[in-house]
Amino acid sequence: MADSGQTQRNLGRAHETQDTYEIVLKRIDEKETMPFDVLARNVVGEVHGIRKPLNLMNDSVLHVVIASRKINLAVAIIGLPDDINRNILCHRNYFGDTPLHIAAEIGNSEVAKALVAGDGSLAHKKNKYLAASVIDRKGETPLHKAVQFGHLDVFNIIIDAGGDEMASLRTGDGFTILHYAIVRNQPSTPSLQSLR
Repeated sequence: MADSGQTQRNLGRAHETQDTYEIVLKRIDEKETMPFDVLARNVVGEVHGIRKPLNLMNDSVLHVVIASRKINLAVAIIGLPDDINRNILCHRNYFGDTPLHIAAEIGNSEVAKALVAGDGSLAHKKNKYLAASVIDRKGETPLHKAVQFGHLDVFNIIIDAGGDEMASLRTGDGFTILHYAIVRNQPSTPSLQSLR
């Protein structure tokens, strides 16, 4: 039987995390009241001051801003001086996704361009390989994500930043971007496992 004290502590942490996340979401929506560069400093400063995970996925504030499709705010955060954002650009969430993985998945070319300009090494970062997981995280680069979701503009930005050799990078399952492109263009979209 689980320790009820431990259960209560875990529930307390989950509520604190939810509170933190809600505070940041409210702050993100303040775009009407201040310039994006000021808002970027405020949002990043507030999250840094809380010193708790932003959400249960361990996303950075940049992950959340990109996923919320707040393009101008994301670009402003990326453009913050290194002493403020040095850990944000390369932060990996629970699945190992960087902010560039998120931008590639949703097809945000403006943010992808700003991210690779801020740190070109992001193009080569792979997320976690979870072989036994039903969750779609397989040691993919952001390029794999761009192909998987059909975002050609983001694909071009990442391949330009990472070089042509990125086309031959394989996931933990051994798949290249060509495998992803083939699966994407299938009318009935078979799983990548069926290609083996």
